[in-house]
Amino acid sequence: MKKTLLFTALISLFIITTSSCKKKGCTDPTAINYNENAKKDDGSCTYETVPPTTVQRISYGADDRQHFDLYLPGVHDENTKTVLLVHGGAWVLGPLAADSEI
Repeated sequence: MKKTLLFTALISLFIITTSSCKKKGCTDPTAINYNENAKKDDGSCTYETVPPTTVQRISYGADDRQHFDLYLPGVHDENTKTVLLVHGGAWVLGPLAADSEI
């Protein structure tokens, strides 16, 4: 009788602990693979790739060639990180398109 009671208690404990485990998955509702049933984020979230958008051409001198193009990701805010790429074009002329695959 004691063995049966102990066995039943252990099985019950096992079922309770395994069924109460938090389901893992993507918990970010903005992600493509968001799982509304997930209770714990497992780092698997994936997001739609948004191509960069040319925001504006900014001049820094009187000459037509003295300008830079500002590109920002399609989704950005004041905390978006910035990378500055200086394309010198031999500092005279050169195709900006040569650096387009960055």
